[in-house]
Amino acid sequence: MASSNAAKSASRREQLRAAREREAAAARRKRIIIVTVVVVIIAALVAVIAMAASGVFSSKSGSSTKGTATTVSVRPPNASPGDKGVFSADNTNNSAPVLTVVDDFQCPACHQYETVYGPVFESLAKKGEIRLEYRTRYFLDINLKNDSSVRAARAAAIADTFGKYQEYHDTVFSNQPAKEGTGYTDDQLRNAF
Repeated sequence: MASSNAAKSASRREQLRAAREREAAAARRKRIIIVTVVVVIIAALVAVIAMAASGVFSSKSGSSTKGTATTVSVRPPNASPGDKGVFSADNTNNSAPVLTVVDDFQCPACHQYETVYGPVFESLAKKGEIRLEYRTRYFLDINLKNDSSVRAARAAAIADTFGKYQEYHDTVFSNQPAKEGTGYTDDQLRNAF
């Protein structure tokens, strides 16, 4: 009988130990889930704040990163509805589907994309198969600590008032500085391009 009680006692201890291990494992899983959720929420908040600071949510394009006493607003003649972008003057078919290109004049990836696909898109727009819309952003200004993207975007909008948006857009990208962050000079944006 003593060995029977000892066996029951050992079995009971084993059951209690197994239950404690299950509870500890459940508590670890719960902590991992909570930490993961908190990290995801913080990352999302940081992303939203960064996008808001870069003007992604702004309905007004080209807000200055430097304060000025007076601001001149230029609405490009080919501005899309809601002033979210500029339609290419190459568009020949107003009923064609719209292809929207979102870019930043300082973005190396945007430059590569424009180099490969830009001529194709422009050709399709001239043939009337698509309507080409450009939505220029300036998200790299904050990261690169300059205002080159927003200045280039403004200059492109002004070029549209002369019917030269597409040419200006292509020229700015083809002259993107080799070193990221160098930006464009005022002379390049006003005169050279």
